[in-house]
Amino acid sequence: MGYLSGAFPMPKLTRKLIETLQPADAEFCVWDTRLTGFGVRVRPTGGRSYVLFYRLGGRFRKLTLGKADGGYGLDEARDRAVEKLRDVRDGVDPQARKVADRNALTVAELTDLYLKEGPVLKPNKKATSWETNRTMFDCHIKPLVGRRLARDITPMDVSRMQLDISLGKTARNVMIGVRRQKFWDSAGVDLAESWPCLGLIFRRRFCGAASADVGGSGA
Repeated sequence: MGYLSGAFPMPKLTRKLIETLQPADAEFCVWDTRLTGFGVRVRPTGGRSYVLFYRLGGRFRKLTLGKADGGYGLDEARDRAVEKLRDVRDGVDPQARKVADRNALTVAELTDLYLKEGPVLKPNKKATSWETNRTMFDCHIKPLVGRRLARDITPMDVSRMQLDISLGKTARNVMIGVRRQKFWDSAGVDLAESWPCLGLIFRRRFCGAASADVGGSGA
């Protein structure tokens, strides 16, 4: 493999050694003597990062673990590499998972997609109901779980959201007193109806119509 053949075998990898590495005309790696496949990549620009080479399914693959310049410490990066190699032994491709995580939608992104594409799935829904959804998403759901990946949200998470909202954890974002309670009495029901529809949009958008139909469209 070209990348491996251009690497330089070195003594034990240490923080001091990493700090002395100077860029060359071509990218190269300095390998750790303690953990096979783990090393530091040095780019011609001078950037240094921890990498892990591993073999899965008969193919060599490369995973960038993080920056070696002000990022992970050497021991932390080595520990991460050990964790990733455990995944490989279990048949999990850490690089493929990294790409999937990078492309996965957060709850905030999915709610925005729902407001954009939802009317196609529910053409009879009133405009006022869509505005209620928008307020619910912006004032309640996004502040609580907006940064989490939508695929990781469970029914328990939805129940916890409802409890947190009823306890007033997002009260500062919306109406107060009786008006706030009336809003949640309506929005809580709409959340229960909308969440499966969010999942339906996700499946149709990223898994194809057939997968969405199999999954059901109870919303």
